[in-house]
Amino acid sequence: MRLVEIVRELDRLLPPSPGRGERTVVAEPGDGRVVRRLGLALEPWPGLAAWTERETLDALVLHRHWGLEPHALPPGLGVAATHAPFDERLGLGFNPHLARALALADPAPLGERDGLPLGMVGGVEPDFVDRLARVFGGLETVGPGPSRPRRAAVARAMTPELVHLAAAADADVYVTGELRATARAAVLEAGIAAVAVGHRRSETWSLGLLARLLADPPDMVVALAPDGTVPHIAVAPPTTIRAMTTTTTTFDAFFAEFAELVREQAASRGFTPAEEAVAVGRFGSRFAAFRRGAEALRLMWDGTEHWLVLEYRPMPEYATAVEWTGLLTERYDGVNIAAVDYERLRAGLLEALERVWRRRSPY
Repeated sequence: MRLVEIVRELDRLLPPSPGRGERTVVAEPGDGRVVRRLGLALEPWPGLAAWTERETLDALVLHRHWGLEPHALPPGLGVAATHAPFDERLGLGFNPHLARALALADPAPLGERDGLPLGMVGGVEPDFVDRLARVFGGLETVGPGPSRPRRAAVARAMTPELVHLAAAADADVYVTGELRATARAAVLEAGIAAVAVGHRRSETWSLGLLARLLADPPDMVVALAPDGTVPHIAVAPPTTIRAMTTTTTTFDAFFAEFAELVREQAASRGFTPAEEAVAVGRFGSRFAAFRRGAEALRLMWDGTEHWLVLEYRPMPEYATAVEWTGLLTERYDGVNIAAVDYERLRAGLLEALERVWRRRSPY
């Protein structure tokens, strides 16, 4: 099996959602060799090249290829990347594999985004929370709730609407990756127990599932990256749903300030704004774009999630590279930014811009 065939198999196992349509991509074609040893990892980390050499890998599949520097990898190594399909099909959504692992009886879809369910709800055994901890190797947060739950909802998002849908489906436990302060009132109103598995922990489980799904060809060995190689990008450790701490600014002022920070640094290197200073897109997303000749630099906020993204494209024929991502934690209440998140994200953005300028000198 070669890399192109592995990508086709990933598209079969993880088909794109009808609404979003994002597919598995070839991030680095390699030399087209037969893949006898395939590596799986969540994202690049400083020891990636050494690990691929130690495992004598022929190809690599990443969940996030942002920040990947192919020139630092062994020559000829092919790299594929699956981002949205991995989350949508293998994560804490409507996932039959996970339903079986959790003994979730008669799972029914919960919510919808881009034509796919956001989660599932079904009957559970009284020891469900203990089973959940065993499956994922631990839990981040377990809120108050019944000692013997009867039904549970498992979802890859947490909104007030989803919490109420879960409660309407008689769920007394709501399981997700990270708890969101914006859903706190809904959790209290519904009287449902909120459980956070942990974003990194859930992704690690999903990567192991993908390894099992890809392990069919008898002539191909699948190797998993060592766990804990790198913390998830820009994510502060979650604790529990709680009230906002001291705030520094509203979200709109926060994004405008960050866009101005990028504009100032880009302008000093010959970039000019490509659109209005801060444009508003679907679902409340924001973006600020800058150009220098054929080069493009963009800061973006994903309105459907809590992500900030800095993207760079050197030429139109090149793929856009994600240089940095930052995630607002559960302290974000939908309006205000907590001081600790503000400082962490500002430092991360400045560091990413410095890396871009070091690698790409002005004309």
